[in-house]
Amino acid sequence: MKRQDVKANKKVETKGDFFICSDGSVCLFVPLTQAGLTWLEAHCPADDEHHYLGRSLVVGHRFLGGLIEHAIEDGLAPMV
Repeated sequence: MKRQDVKANKKVETKGDFFICSDGSVCLFVPLTQAGLTWLEAHCPADDEHHYLGRSLVVGHRFLGGLIEHAIEDGLAPMV
């Protein structure tokens, strides 16, 4: 799957369906592929319990491990 690299304006290979951006007390679960986005929308719909920043799910550290495990169990691959 290729995605658009905004800074360089060129296509780059992704090596996973999602990646985790962690900086402080919250993390972002960032979908990189359509499969990652579809999974996220199905399992974490935008509502009072799930909050998004753009297309990325905002996740507290204590919930992150379970979310990643569930995504991998369902066939998604994390970016490494």
